Amino acid sequence: MLPRVPVITPKFPPPLVMFPAASRTIWPAFVSGVGAGQIYELRTYGPFEPDRGLRFDSSKLLLDPYGHAVVILRNYSREAARREGDNAATAIKSVVTDPLSYDWLHKRMLDKERRS
Repeated sequence: MLPRVPVITPKFPPPLVMFPAASRTIWPAFVSGVGAGQIYELRTYGPFEPDRGLRFDSSKLLLDPYGHAVVILRNYSREAARREGDNAATAIKSVVTDPLSYDWLHKRMLDKERRS
């Protein structure tokens, strides 16, 4: 069970420390004061020009593709992500983890038969 930690949604984002890009597409960052258990959101900003392959929609939350954990709230709605408008209240959120505290030795494989 995850601790109850507020989602970061400040009017002005906390100061970020950006590190040199590990590649052309990955930009690591450090946010002071954020630790394991913190729930966070990602949004992108840019042009919406589908004919050029650009589909930025700042009203939608995105899942961190490099995150190690997620939290799915009771009011999660996949349908809300498809509809027009903000989906922050119903989206899956990413969670900061402490990779050193994970017990890799006793890890159990997911039982794929039980998942539907």
